[in-house]
Amino acid sequence: MRKELLIFLLFILPFTGKAQNHHYSTLGTNDRIRSYSVKVPKKVKLPDCNTDDYAYEGAELFQSFEQFTLDASGVKVTSYDINKFGDEAYNQIVKSNKYKFIKSGKQLSELKILLSELLAVRRKTSGIRYQIHLIDDPMINAFTVGGHIIITTGIIKEAGTLSAVAAVLGHEIGHNEKEHITTTIKKLKVAKQLGSESAGQVALLLQRLITPAFNQPNEIEADYYGVDLAYAAGFNPKAALTLWKKMSKKETENTLGSFIRSHPYSSTRYKCIKKYIKLNYKL
Repeated sequence: MRKELLIFLLFILPFTGKAQNHHYSTLGTNDRIRSYSVKVPKKVKLPDCNTDDYAYEGAELFQSFEQFTLDASGVKVTSYDINKFGDEAYNQIVKSNKYKFIKSGKQLSELKILLSELLAVRRKTSGIRYQIHLIDDPMINAFTVGGHIIITTGIIKEAGTLSAVAAVLGHEIGHNEKEHITTTIKKLKVAKQLGSESAGQVALLLQRLITPAFNQPNEIEADYYGVDLAYAAGFNPKAALTLWKKMSKKETENTLGSFIRSHPYSSTRYKCIKKYIKLNYKL
Protein backbone atom coordinates (compact mmCIF):
# COMPACT_ATOMS: atom_id res chain seq x y z
CA MET A 1 0.00 0.00 0.00
CA ARG A 2 2.79 2.41 0.93
CA LYS A 3 4.54 1.66 -2.36
CA GLU A 4 1.39 2.39 -4.37
CA LEU A 5 0.88 5.65 -2.45
CA LEU A 6 4.46 6.72 -3.12
CA ILE A 7 4.08 6.03 -6.86
CA PHE A 8 0.83 8.03 -6.87
CA LEU A 9 2.47 11.01 -5.14
CA LEU A 10 5.47 10.96 -7.45
CA PHE A 11 3.12 11.07 -10.41
CA ILE A 12 0.67 13.68 -9.17
CA LEU A 13 2.86 16.16 -7.26
CA PRO A 14 4.60 17.73 -10.28
CA PHE A 15 1.18 18.73 -11.61
CA THR A 16 -0.15 20.46 -8.51
CA GLY A 17 0.83 23.95 -9.67
CA LYS A 18 -1.75 26.43 -10.93
CA ALA A 19 -2.79 25.54 -14.47
CA GLN A 20 -2.02 28.10 -17.15
CA ASN A 21 -4.62 28.19 -19.93
CA HIS A 22 -3.66 31.47 -21.57
CA HIS A 23 -3.32 31.40 -25.33
CA TYR A 24 -0.58 33.72 -26.50
CA SER A 25 -0.37 34.63 -30.18
CA THR A 26 1.34 38.03 -30.43
CA LEU A 27 4.51 37.61 -28.34
CA GLY A 28 6.42 35.26 -30.63
CA THR A 29 6.51 31.49 -30.94
CA ASN A 30 4.82 29.81 -28.00
CA ASP A 31 7.65 27.64 -26.66
CA ARG A 32 6.23 27.06 -23.20
CA ILE A 33 7.61 23.85 -21.68
CA ARG A 34 4.80 23.08 -19.20
CA SER A 35 1.27 24.19 -18.42
CA TYR A 36 1.67 24.45 -14.65
CA SER A 37 3.69 26.74 -12.41
CA VAL A 38 6.16 25.98 -9.64
CA LYS A 39 7.65 28.21 -6.98
CA VAL A 40 10.89 30.06 -7.57
CA PRO A 41 13.72 28.08 -5.93
CA LYS A 42 14.33 29.22 -2.37
CA LYS A 43 18.07 28.88 -2.74
CA VAL A 44 19.98 29.06 -6.00
CA LYS A 45 23.65 28.58 -6.73
CA LEU A 46 25.53 31.44 -8.33
CA PRO A 47 28.09 30.47 -10.96
CA ASP A 48 31.59 31.81 -11.29
CA CYS A 49 31.23 33.53 -14.63
CA ASN A 50 34.97 34.04 -15.26
CA THR A 51 34.08 36.93 -17.52
CA ASP A 52 37.62 38.30 -17.99
CA ASP A 53 35.86 41.65 -18.01
CA TYR A 54 37.77 44.10 -15.82
CA ALA A 55 34.91 46.59 -15.85
CA TYR A 56 32.54 43.94 -14.54
CA GLU A 57 34.92 42.81 -11.79
CA GLY A 58 35.61 46.42 -10.78
CA ALA A 59 31.91 47.20 -10.67
CA GLU A 60 31.35 44.33 -8.24
CA LEU A 61 33.93 45.74 -5.84
CA PHE A 62 32.56 49.28 -6.12
CA GLN A 63 29.02 48.02 -5.62
CA SER A 64 29.98 46.27 -2.38
CA PHE A 65 31.62 49.43 -1.02
CA GLU A 66 28.69 51.59 -2.15
CA GLN A 67 26.14 49.30 -0.50
CA PHE A 68 28.12 49.29 2.77
CA THR A 69 28.14 53.10 2.77
CA LEU A 70 24.42 53.35 2.08
CA ASP A 71 23.57 50.82 4.77
CA ALA A 72 25.68 52.77 7.25
CA SER A 73 23.67 55.91 6.48
CA GLY A 74 20.58 54.34 8.02
CA VAL A 75 18.38 55.62 5.18
CA LYS A 76 15.27 53.51 4.59
CA VAL A 77 13.28 53.10 1.39
CA THR A 78 9.74 51.72 1.43
CA SER A 79 7.48 50.37 -1.29
CA TYR A 80 5.61 53.68 -1.06
CA ASP A 81 8.83 55.52 -1.96
CA ILE A 82 9.44 53.24 -4.93
CA ASN A 83 5.87 53.58 -6.19
CA LYS A 84 5.92 57.37 -5.84
CA PHE A 85 9.30 57.70 -7.52
CA GLY A 86 8.23 55.37 -10.30
CA ASP A 87 4.97 57.28 -10.91
CA GLU A 88 6.83 60.60 -11.09
CA ALA A 89 9.44 59.21 -13.47
CA TYR A 90 6.83 57.57 -15.71
CA ASN A 91 4.79 60.77 -15.88
CA GLN A 92 7.92 62.65 -16.97
CA ILE A 93 8.51 60.10 -19.73
CA VAL A 94 4.94 60.48 -20.99
CA LYS A 95 5.16 64.29 -20.90
CA SER A 96 8.39 64.24 -22.91
CA ASN A 97 6.45 62.91 -25.93
CA LYS A 98 9.56 60.97 -26.98
CA TYR A 99 7.75 57.66 -27.18
CA LYS A 100 4.63 56.43 -28.95
CA PHE A 101 2.75 54.42 -26.34
CA ILE A 102 0.34 51.73 -27.52
CA LYS A 103 -2.73 52.14 -25.32
CA SER A 104 -4.72 49.07 -26.35
CA GLY A 105 -4.65 45.95 -28.48
CA LYS A 106 -4.03 42.22 -28.19
CA GLN A 107 -0.26 42.47 -27.78
CA LEU A 108 -0.59 44.83 -24.81
CA SER A 109 -3.29 42.60 -23.31
CA GLU A 110 -1.05 39.55 -23.60
CA LEU A 111 1.84 41.43 -22.01
CA LYS A 112 -0.40 42.24 -19.05
CA ILE A 113 -1.35 38.57 -18.68
CA LEU A 114 2.30 37.51 -18.95
CA LEU A 115 3.32 40.05 -16.31
CA SER A 116 0.64 38.77 -13.93
CA GLU A 117 1.82 35.19 -14.47
CA LEU A 118 5.39 36.08 -13.62
CA LEU A 119 4.43 38.12 -10.55
CA ALA A 120 2.32 35.22 -9.28
CA VAL A 121 5.29 32.86 -8.99
CA ARG A 122 7.55 35.14 -6.95
CA ARG A 123 8.62 33.45 -3.73
CA LYS A 124 8.31 36.75 -1.86
CA THR A 125 5.85 39.44 -2.82
CA SER A 126 6.43 43.15 -2.35
CA GLY A 127 4.33 46.29 -2.09
CA ILE A 128 5.50 47.50 -5.50
CA ARG A 129 2.66 48.23 -7.93
CA TYR A 130 3.51 46.80 -11.33
CA GLN A 131 2.22 48.01 -14.67
CA ILE A 132 3.31 47.15 -18.20
CA HIS A 133 3.57 49.73 -21.01
CA LEU A 134 4.19 49.04 -24.70
CA ILE A 135 6.04 51.44 -27.00
CA ASP A 136 5.79 51.31 -30.77
CA ASP A 137 9.49 51.51 -31.59
CA PRO A 138 11.89 49.23 -33.52
CA MET A 139 14.58 49.96 -30.93
CA ILE A 140 15.50 46.84 -28.95
CA ASN A 141 14.89 47.99 -25.41
CA ALA A 142 13.05 47.42 -22.15
CA PHE A 143 13.42 49.30 -18.88
CA THR A 144 11.71 49.87 -15.57
CA VAL A 145 10.88 52.98 -13.57
CA GLY A 146 9.72 51.62 -10.26
CA GLY A 147 6.87 49.25 -11.00
CA HIS A 148 6.33 50.75 -14.45
CA ILE A 149 7.86 48.30 -16.92
CA ILE A 150 8.26 49.72 -20.42
CA ILE A 151 8.96 47.44 -23.37
CA THR A 152 9.31 48.18 -27.07
CA THR A 153 7.80 46.31 -30.00
CA GLY A 154 11.39 46.04 -31.25
CA ILE A 155 12.59 43.80 -28.43
CA ILE A 156 9.49 41.60 -28.70
CA LYS A 157 10.27 41.05 -32.37
CA GLU A 158 13.94 40.41 -31.60
CA ALA A 159 13.10 37.98 -28.79
CA GLY A 160 11.09 35.85 -31.21
CA THR A 161 9.61 33.52 -28.59
CA LEU A 162 7.19 33.81 -25.69
CA SER A 163 9.77 32.41 -23.25
CA ALA A 164 12.36 35.02 -24.27
CA VAL A 165 9.84 37.82 -23.70
CA ALA A 166 9.06 36.27 -20.29
CA ALA A 167 12.78 36.39 -19.41
CA VAL A 168 12.94 40.06 -20.44
CA LEU A 169 9.96 40.98 -18.26
CA GLY A 170 11.35 38.86 -15.43
CA HIS A 171 14.63 40.76 -15.72
CA GLU A 172 12.84 44.10 -15.25
CA ILE A 173 10.88 42.75 -12.29
CA GLY A 174 14.22 41.63 -10.88
CA HIS A 175 15.56 45.18 -10.85
CA ASN A 176 12.76 46.03 -8.42
CA GLU A 177 12.67 42.86 -6.35
CA LYS A 178 16.48 42.68 -5.99
CA GLU A 179 16.40 46.30 -4.70
CA HIS A 180 18.45 47.90 -7.46
CA ILE A 181 15.98 50.76 -7.70
CA THR A 182 15.91 50.95 -3.91
CA THR A 183 19.64 51.72 -4.01
CA THR A 184 19.08 54.57 -6.48
CA ILE A 185 16.40 56.11 -4.28
CA LYS A 186 18.63 55.74 -1.21
CA LYS A 187 21.27 57.82 -2.98
CA LEU A 188 18.71 60.54 -3.62
CA LYS A 189 17.66 60.52 0.04
CA VAL A 190 21.28 60.68 1.22
CA ALA A 191 21.87 63.65 -1.10
CA LYS A 192 18.89 65.40 0.50
CA GLN A 193 20.19 64.69 4.00
CA LEU A 194 23.57 66.15 3.15
CA GLY A 195 21.94 69.22 1.64
CA SER A 196 23.85 68.58 -1.58
CA GLU A 197 20.85 67.94 -3.76
CA SER A 198 20.63 70.04 -6.87
CA ALA A 199 18.57 69.95 -10.03
CA GLY A 200 21.51 68.39 -11.82
CA GLN A 201 21.89 65.60 -9.26
CA VAL A 202 18.19 64.80 -9.35
CA ALA A 203 18.28 64.71 -13.14
CA LEU A 204 21.28 62.37 -13.03
CA LEU A 205 19.58 60.01 -10.61
CA LEU A 206 16.39 60.08 -12.65
CA GLN A 207 18.37 59.33 -15.79
CA ARG A 208 20.02 56.38 -14.03
CA LEU A 209 16.57 55.06 -13.20
CA ILE A 210 15.17 55.55 -16.70
CA THR A 211 18.12 54.29 -18.73
CA PRO A 212 18.57 51.49 -16.25
CA ALA A 213 22.27 51.95 -15.52
CA PHE A 214 22.19 49.77 -12.43
CA ASN A 215 25.77 48.71 -13.26
CA GLN A 216 26.87 45.48 -14.79
CA PRO A 217 26.69 43.06 -11.81
CA ASN A 218 23.10 44.15 -11.17
CA GLU A 219 22.20 43.40 -14.76
CA ILE A 220 23.50 39.84 -14.40
CA GLU A 221 21.63 39.45 -11.10
CA ALA A 222 18.42 40.64 -12.79
CA ASP A 223 19.08 38.17 -15.63
CA TYR A 224 19.22 35.31 -13.12
CA TYR A 225 16.02 36.51 -11.46
CA GLY A 226 14.28 36.71 -14.83
CA VAL A 227 15.35 33.15 -15.70
CA ASP A 228 13.99 31.93 -12.35
CA LEU A 229 10.60 33.59 -12.89
CA ALA A 230 10.34 32.37 -16.47
CA TYR A 231 11.11 28.79 -15.44
CA ALA A 232 8.75 28.93 -12.45
CA ALA A 233 5.88 30.13 -14.66
CA GLY A 234 6.39 27.27 -17.11
CA PHE A 235 8.51 28.96 -19.77
CA ASN A 236 11.76 27.73 -21.29
CA PRO A 237 14.67 29.46 -19.46
CA LYS A 238 17.06 28.57 -22.29
CA ALA A 239 15.22 31.02 -24.56
CA ALA A 240 17.22 33.79 -22.87
CA LEU A 241 20.39 32.16 -24.19
CA THR A 242 19.12 32.30 -27.76
CA LEU A 243 18.28 35.98 -27.35
CA TRP A 244 21.66 37.01 -25.94
CA LYS A 245 23.57 34.92 -28.46
CA LYS A 246 21.67 36.69 -31.22
CA MET A 247 22.38 40.07 -29.61
CA SER A 248 26.10 39.32 -29.21
CA LYS A 249 26.48 39.10 -32.99
CA LYS A 250 25.52 42.77 -33.20
CA GLU A 251 28.21 43.96 -30.78
CA THR A 252 31.89 44.70 -31.22
CA GLU A 253 33.68 44.05 -27.96
CA ASN A 254 36.77 45.80 -26.63
CA THR A 255 38.23 46.43 -23.18
CA LEU A 256 37.79 50.21 -23.31
CA GLY A 257 34.18 49.86 -24.37
CA SER A 258 33.33 47.66 -21.42
CA PHE A 259 34.31 50.43 -19.00
CA ILE A 260 31.75 52.88 -20.37
CA ARG A 261 28.89 50.43 -20.66
CA SER A 262 26.07 50.26 -18.13
CA HIS A 263 25.28 46.70 -19.27
CA PRO A 264 27.64 43.76 -19.74
CA TYR A 265 28.32 42.59 -23.27
CA SER A 266 25.68 40.17 -24.54
CA SER A 267 28.29 37.42 -24.81
CA THR A 268 29.02 37.83 -21.08
CA ARG A 269 25.33 37.61 -20.27
CA TYR A 270 25.04 34.49 -22.44
CA LYS A 271 27.94 32.76 -20.64
CA CYS A 272 26.68 33.63 -17.16
CA ILE A 273 23.07 32.60 -17.83
CA LYS A 274 24.19 29.34 -19.45
CA LYS A 275 26.22 28.42 -16.36
CA TYR A 276 23.39 29.51 -14.06
CA ILE A 277 20.81 27.34 -15.84
CA LYS A 278 23.14 24.32 -15.91
CA LEU A 279 23.96 24.74 -12.23
CA ASN A 280 20.39 25.15 -11.00
CA TYR A 281 18.10 23.45 -13.51
CA LYS A 282 20.24 20.79 -15.14
CA LEU A 283 18.73 21.60 -18.52
